[in-house]
Amino acid sequence: MDPFRVFVFYHLGFDEHYQYKFRNIHDTARAFRTTPEALNEFLTRHGMDPTTFRHIDFNLAVAHADAQILDLDARPLDERERFARRKYEEFRAALKTYRKDRTFEDIDYDDPLGLDKRRR
Repeated sequence: MDPFRVFVFYHLGFDEHYQYKFRNIHDTARAFRTTPEALNEFLTRHGMDPTTFRHIDFNLAVAHADAQILDLDARPLDERERFARRKYEEFRAALKTYRKDRTFEDIDYDDPLGLDKRRR
């Protein structure tokens, strides 16, 4: 399995043609012709498991929502592909920010980019 393809399919919801649909672990395992258990092992090995996301500086919820918006706005497929590649690269870079003491509770989901200075 290709880590990029799995990330894009499972976490962003884009298939190989960049068509969006919500995907769960069973949908993803079926699409990649594996079992949910084997897929979970793959996700963990590549840092794409829920536990890792809690400890890195990457907001998966925002990335997923942005993918949905691209679909709702009927953005061109090449734009969706560029977005997916950019998010994957951002995710890979974020793996270097892994801190066991950081948790999702540390993220201000009302201001995920830290732009609202009034909240500080």
